[in-house]
Order: sequence, then structure tokens, then C-alpha cells
Amino acid sequence: MCCISFFLRGVVDFVRADAVVDGYIWRYAKANNISLFYRGIRSWEKDGGDERALQILNTWGPMCLGPLVWPIPTHYLEGDPKYNHISSTLI
Repeated sequence: MCCISFFLRGVVDFVRADAVVDGYIWRYAKANNISLFYRGIRSWEKDGGDERALQILNTWGPMCLGPLVWPIPTHYLEGDPKYNHISSTLI
């Protein structure tokens, strides 16, 4: 069980956190009826360029690689600046 799912258990039943390690995230999302992406970033300065590149892939992928479906919107959660030195690679 993902740590986010663990902390939200019993609080809300419409939130699910999944780890996807194979294939395109948008294909996984469409196959599992996921309607919104949330991504955590340290800051726009540190992670913004890479996140925008992923957003472009997730936007154009469904339209170019098919099946032709509307892209899934992405929302970003920016972390507390005092933790900007911690990256997912470090964890």
C-alpha cells in the first residue's frame, strides 16, 4: 500500500495513489479511469523544466499515439522550501 493511501485510509475514499513503473502513465490512467494527475515538486525553479516536459508528453501522447482520447489534467503540489534539498533520487 502506498504511504499516501495509508494516511488517507478512512478519511476519503475517492483518492488513490499508484506507482507506475512501466509504460506511459496516461495509458495506465485511462485504463484505470483516473481523471486527474497530482505531482509533487520541490519548486518550479528546481523541477519545473522536467515537469513541463512530462506534461507535454502526457498531453500529446494520447492524441498522437492513441487511442485518441482527451488528455488528463495535471496539478502540481509544491513542497515546503525548507525541504528543497531533498530529491526523490535521494530518498
